[in-house]
Amino acid sequence: ARADSSRSSGATRAVFEERLGIRLIEHLHHAWTLLEVENAGVAAGNATAKELTELQRLCRKMEAFAGNPEAFASADAEFHQRLANITHNPLLVFLLDTLRDLMVQVRSNVASLPNLAERVMPTHLEIVEVFGGGIAKVPGQPWRRHLEISIGFSAS
Repeated sequence: ARADSSRSSGATRAVFEERLGIRLIEHLHHAWTLLEVENAGVAAGNATAKELTELQRLCRKMEAFAGNPEAFASADAEFHQRLANITHNPLLVFLLDTLRDLMVQVRSNVASLPNLAERVMPTHLEIVEVFGGGIAKVPGQPWRRHLEISIGFSAS
């Protein structure tokens, strides 16, 4: 089933690239930012203690893989997926999955850039800290900073 999904997402990406040309990355980052910031806010309102612990574990996993770009990117994708799952909204998860499939090439290009972990980990940790600080705090600002850092890497 994954091979079919991979083939499908590759075809979808090809259609978007053909229609959008070089603006694909710009459009993806815009859509990704809108969805991720909203997911973070919804997830902050829904997160259980167990889910917070899972996000903390994923941050530790990412830190452990800081010197391994491929493993770091995989752990980062897992963090984003878990955050979407914490929204408890299957449509938000579906939308993130659709964009994530389109972002595969972007993630692959960014994964090998120098100092990636050092630049993106502080915002991941801040987001998790905001979750732990209370549901009333919405982690939109740290998430926006995180995505702005990512956009800077993609533009490099």
